[in-house]
Amino acid sequence: LTTSPSPVIGYVLFLSTISFYYANYYNNIKLKKNEIDSFEWSNDQHMIYADYTSQLMSNTLVVDCSHPTSPQLTHHLKGDKQRDAMDLTLRGDSSTDAVLNAIIRNHDVIKSHNKVTANHFDVDSYFSVWCAMNPKLAQSNDYLLRECARIGDFRELQLTNELQDKALRIVCWLNSEERRLFYKPFESAITVSDGELDCNQKFLYFLPLLKDILVNICDSDIYSLYENEYERVVSEYNYLHSNHLYTIYDNVSLVIV
Repeated sequence: LTTSPSPVIGYVLFLSTISFYYANYYNNIKLKKNEIDSFEWSNDQHMIYADYTSQLMSNTLVVDCSHPTSPQLTHHLKGDKQRDAMDLTLRGDSSTDAVLNAIIRNHDVIKSHNKVTANHFDVDSYFSVWCAMNPKLAQSNDYLLRECARIGDFRELQLTNELQDKALRIVCWLNSEERRLFYKPFESAITVSDGELDCNQKFLYFLPLLKDILVNICDSDIYSLYENEYERVVSEYNYLHSNHLYTIYDNVSLVIV
């Protein structure tokens, strides 16, 4: 949702099939309903945001990336060391899935840390950090937040219910304001030791805003901030569907545009 090589097709690159979409959603939770309902967070804020460094960080949870020493909740699990630093039963398609799975389970990885960080700013890292900081609100907006991460990180888009549309609006707001106020994703210098050097300013600006955005994303004054991007995505989404410009392969969960 940040760049478009084609004025029509490039913006919506992937469409998930309905069967794959909902199968993944429930498989990622991997919990029985009575387990989901067994715990409810009572505090509004649990962790604070901390700057990322590859050096030793005390009492800090790392999300949406790997770290040499700190516990992690991420979908970036390429090596054995990364897998050893995470409870793999919490895995999901996105890092936001993993954080929400941990919140639902009242997992120690959430309870035992008072700081959270990520080494870059993008849609999935933003929602991962925010959820860890605000477990009660995250739990009450679980489906919506998972949808936001899925749209932003994988460009998977289904507009079959109101919450999916709301998630698209939130992602378009974040993308539009990120470009307007700061710079496009990953245009800052990135180092192994400190991650994306200028991402902290984005986290510090956007993290306090999401609580209000979740409620008021359709208000006219907020809509004006992301209207162009949102209307473009919806127009191209409808174009793809109305002209059947995609092929679905359910057996491998693949859509080719």
